[in-house]
Amino acid sequence: MLPDDAATLRSLPGIGPYTAGAVASFAFEQREALVDTNVARVVRRVIAPDLDATRGADRQTLWAVARALLPRTGRATYLHNQALMELGALVCTARVRHCARCPARPVCATFEGDRP
Repeated sequence: MLPDDAATLRSLPGIGPYTAGAVASFAFEQREALVDTNVARVVRRVIAPDLDATRGADRQTLWAVARALLPRTGRATYLHNQALMELGALVCTARVRHCARCPARPVCATFEGDRP
């Protein structure tokens, strides 16, 4: 049987923080963050534009911000995580920011190219 919490999942061989968070969130509706490339991009652009996802300390901060943004319940967390991933994949993409159709635009720290 597969464990339902991220901490136990991380103890399994080959399971890192992202996979553990994704499985706990999506399969078991646990309140767990997950930070992939898309989520990191959205968090950086909207909330913390000075962070560099390639630096270890900044990666840890991105995870902390992602955890702080989580809704209070697991079911809502599932939808929240899925929405952040989709936002980064379809709207706030690596090459083009589609700010005109972004739901985070009113609170975005980098709206309309104020920062690279």
